[in-house]
Amino acid sequence: GPLLDSNHDASALMHHLSLNQASNGKNCSISGFQNLLCKNNKGDRMALAEVARFARHALSIYTWVLYAYMYPGSGIPKLCAQRLIDAVCFSRDDTDEVMPKPTDHNIRCLQGNETSPLIFGLKNCACEQENKSNIKGDNFLHLHRNALLAQSGLDNADLIYADFNNKYHQMPYCIVIDHKWQSVVISIRGTLSLEDCVTDVLVTPVSLEELGRESGFNGSGQYCHNGIVCCTKHIYSSLQSHKILDRLLLADDAQYSHYNLRITGHSLGAGCATLLGYMMKNKYPNLRVINISPPGCSMSWEMATECKDFVTSLVLDSDLVPRLSIDTLERLRDDVLELLGRIRVPKMEIVSTFLTSGILGFFRKGSALDEDDGEAGNDYPYLIDGHNAHMFHQRDSAPTNTEFHRQLERFKAIQEERKRQRGILREVQLYPPGRIMHLVKTGEKSSCAHAMAHCITCCTTNAGYEYTLVWAKNNSFNEIVVSPTMATDHFPNRVCLEIENMALSFGLDTGLDSSDYAENTQKNHKLHPIPTPHLPLF
Repeated sequence: GPLLDSNHDASALMHHLSLNQASNGKNCSISGFQNLLCKNNKGDRMALAEVARFARHALSIYTWVLYAYMYPGSGIPKLCAQRLIDAVCFSRDDTDEVMPKPTDHNIRCLQGNETSPLIFGLKNCACEQENKSNIKGDNFLHLHRNALLAQSGLDNADLIYADFNNKYHQMPYCIVIDHKWQSVVISIRGTLSLEDCVTDVLVTPVSLEELGRESGFNGSGQYCHNGIVCCTKHIYSSLQSHKILDRLLLADDAQYSHYNLRITGHSLGAGCATLLGYMMKNKYPNLRVINISPPGCSMSWEMATECKDFVTSLVLDSDLVPRLSIDTLERLRDDVLELLGRIRVPKMEIVSTFLTSGILGFFRKGSALDEDDGEAGNDYPYLIDGHNAHMFHQRDSAPTNTEFHRQLERFKAIQEERKRQRGILREVQLYPPGRIMHLVKTGEKSSCAHAMAHCITCCTTNAGYEYTLVWAKNNSFNEIVVSPTMATDHFPNRVCLEIENMALSFGLDTGLDSSDYAENTQKNHKLHPIPTPHLPLF
């Protein structure tokens, strides 16, 4: 059902939310709304802090491609300059250099290599040669590695392993150390290449019974997205071959035995992260998974819901991917065909109305509100309803004696027959996994400037939107929401930015630089600090 009742609007939601936050520390729940996250609820704050931090890790594994997209003017030059500085650092004769005083975090890097030169502004360049053998698939400019470190705010010494090779059923992933959260982190990249797109369309559910027996979880009668299973098996095999996690966390002399294992990913990588969490949970009982925009067709109901104690997922507003499945696509197709059958005016009139009353009307609405003409702005939704009533028949009064209607009925009959022929696997329903946070668009800063931004970007920007964070059910995403931002709400940089802004609004520290953790702990404590990361979240 709809998230907001027709009797409520964004301002009413925020008013009730503030009253609930002031009165108690429980999950805020308002009649007509789903459960809201509250600023004074410890569990909500801890969950939000965790998701906000590890969304940055999920973003960082997209490396230089997304970094250049986010910073089109300075991104590539900055990464190339970092590579040049690294080269200069290692070519210097250390006997001719004056060693600057290393930071506490650099001391860890220098252990065993005390004569390696340092340069102000570099992030542990002395560790580059030590780590180079654990970086696979990077280019000679080290753009992947440098972008990963720049996005995550980590030092080079904290990048333990990275495999940037991308092939069919092979997703790039990395292992890093997040000292601020006392975690060893596996970050898995989502869809970016043509090979990934081929993996995405392997939506036929596959049984998890055999995989469950091999990995120690109950997969009897459970199913998962075929592409997710194939990619997860490859990552798991890679982890088993190099055994870096064992040396970091489980060995007798493990340096980070007191750290926890966290797995994160975005999109296809989020689905892989959840299944990998199931496979590794017995070995690492404190493991946690943080999913950013997971696919809607990830796994069957029991698998998707029974992992709520160690899996948290995040969905941004009308994001298409958490709603994608064969059923939702077929339902969208049927709705579009049914809407075409209800058209009562020439199609060119619909296009003309969209241009004049849609885009230009939206711009005029912004201008009116910018001039404090509230009535002009509030009339905008009613104008749209009036145009729709003129252009379309009511659902129950659409004509049935047309050739289009007869063709549509034949098409539906053919599709039903094909569905029956696909067998039992066609009836398997798949859902996004874990406990799901949903950033819902509940308000908008209406002004001429924002209206111009929406006009220039064809309404795909999220500039000026206000969001509210709610707990959603796993079956709340069983319908595709047609929206100008349904694609861009899936972009990892946009999701990361919005959840970090939400964390800041809760008074949580979202600082990135792990090397400054010890130095800034007392300073950040004056803010409402992120709760101690190694404590249980729930």
